Amino acid sequence: MRWVVLFLLVVVVGCGTSPESLIDEYRPAIEKMREKLKLIQDKIPQTAENVTAELSPKLILNEESPDHNCETIMYSALQGEKGAIDLMLTTNLSTTLYWANQAPSGGDQAFMKRVMDGATKAKYLIVHRIDEGQLPIAVSEQEFVAAPVRVDGFVFELDTLTIVASYVVEAIPADQVSYSFKHTESAKDRLQAFAQSSVWSDARVKIAEAIVNSTGGEVRLR
Repeated sequence: MRWVVLFLLVVVVGCGTSPESLIDEYRPAIEKMREKLKLIQDKIPQTAENVTAELSPKLILNEESPDHNCETIMYSALQGEKGAIDLMLTTNLSTTLYWANQAPSGGDQAFMKRVMDGATKAKYLIVHRIDEGQLPIAVSEQEFVAAPVRVDGFVFELDTLTIVASYVVEAIPADQVSYSFKHTESAKDRLQAFAQSSVWSDARVKIAEAIVNSTGGEVRLR
């Protein structure tokens, strides 16, 4: 009898949904989102203006909340490029698109469903474009040149693919940064990377405030 029970347990465990099968269930919704992203790419204006709107339903950017309904993406990612900075305000969309091409070998299925639901059922999408020509540049191993960096934000309503709000923030680099590097790395490159990371930190704080002010929404970043 003990052998029979063990056999049944093995059968039950073995019949669990694989990550590949779970992703395949979501694939139609993922592909629909991909098509929307292609259309949105062509709708991004050359510059953003400060346009406010009281959105309904309320925009909620908080991946820890069951009411989360807004995803974000970098303009460079829309173009299929890797930009110098990824603000990483949300991770559901980028993770889902990655999984669609490369399924994980394992993982908690409840977590995977939550991530893919967040990505495919979002009401709003915010696209951010950073003027990378303004990012800090190291001129030596000790010095870098820096100035305010413009970041444009465009809030899209995903059902209609229209811009419902937009804003501009200026991220201010730190005056000084401390950095470390390995003997195999370029000290100058590492200084530049750390200087640019200070832009990332300041931009995230100001963008969170701008989203609230321009949409009347709620924002909580990781």
